[in-house]
Amino acid sequence: MQRLLVMLSLVITTITFQAEAATLDWLRIPAKGSVVGSSSNELVGDYANKVGKTIDNSWLFSISDLSKVQIDINEFSDQFLALTVTLDNVLLNFSNGDWSFLGALKPGKHKLNIKGVSSKKGQNIGIDIAAIPVPATIWLFGSALLGLMGVSRLKPRLNLNH
Repeated sequence: MQRLLVMLSLVITTITFQAEAATLDWLRIPAKGSVVGSSSNELVGDYANKVGKTIDNSWLFSISDLSKVQIDINEFSDQFLALTVTLDNVLLNFSNGDWSFLGALKPGKHKLNIKGVSSKKGQNIGIDIAAIPVPATIWLFGSALLGLMGVSRLKPRLNLNH
């Protein structure tokens, strides 16, 4: 029985160290937008606008698995008037000149919408979306906890008073 528990814990530990962040993909970017340095678990975009022009652009992206996601929108030096940023029609938090979101997103398509009017010529907005992997230590702790619970359930059945 002990061999079985040891083998089971080794298999679970091996599987848990292979955990990765969810995969992100751009589905659609605006005409004046560009993709800059994206990878499977991070999307980076840039948008340029002319002075006095109104923007109302949607960036669509997908996520493969339920995952914690960090989204940062950087407006450089107050370039836009009345800029609003929404994720799936929910207004993002604004602090220190940046819009941000940190939380879980369900698998599937998501829409990031940016609206505003540029106040200076040739201004940019930087977009960074990153999936945050669950640390392996959490998986390892969980498997150890399950192992301890299994041993504690077997303990009354075993006669250790020989």
